[in-house]
Amino acid sequence: MTCKYIEPKQSEKDYREMAKLGRELGIPVPECFLEMQVTLKGKTIHHHKQRSHSWTRNAYNCLFTQLTAKNFSGSTFEGGVLTMKYNTGTVYGPNYAGTILSGIRNYAPGDSEGLNTSYRADTGNLTSGIIVGSGNNPEDFNGYNLQTPIIEGASAGKLNYSAHLANVRAWDAGTKTMSAAIARYMNNNSGGDITIREVGQFTRGMLYSQFPTLMVGRDILSPEVTLPNSGQLKVTYTIALTYPE
Repeated sequence: MTCKYIEPKQSEKDYREMAKLGRELGIPVPECFLEMQVTLKGKTIHHHKQRSHSWTRNAYNCLFTQLTAKNFSGSTFEGGVLTMKYNTGTVYGPNYAGTILSGIRNYAPGDSEGLNTSYRADTGNLTSGIIVGSGNNPEDFNGYNLQTPIIEGASAGKLNYSAHLANVRAWDAGTKTMSAAIARYMNNNSGGDITIREVGQFTRGMLYSQFPTLMVGRDILSPEVTLPNSGQLKVTYTIALTYPE
């Protein structure tokens, strides 16, 4: 089965026009793609690719603190306030340095690509990485968690999460595009079908002396994806940036 690209035509046109304008102005425009592949007994039964539309306020606030050297400050999570919101719902806003989202482990920056650092969770670990859910609430810029996360396990309604694959970086010299693929497998050993309607990207940040789980992106699937019992799901996020030179 070949991968089907399902981004709506008008949406795809808009994204391409934005990327083209960025190239003309010499301003790199980040793009993110989401790919869902379901296999059963060694055969692919579903495979689609789409744009990822929903980096959250957490992601942009983190970027802002890094680019401007501004501390977090505030007690609410909304426009005009520079804070982060953990997946537990706790708002972080003391006057401390902005979070670091990549390469954090054991109170110090380290290997950005190691397991259990940043986006790469180990087997069964849901403190970071790609996590799926069954909720279908609309995408929300202020979102901080999946509506209904599908947790680790082999009983009804649960999935077994594998360790994240090594992130794969690529450079296209012709288009001057740098990309990185972030992928994770999930296995359904629950005894029944599981319907997946939402996908989230989570990272383990470092905020002062805390190591919270932060959702930096959430996508609602349309169509939803059914993972049959004994089936395997591979979720891949590919983030790309086209440079002016």
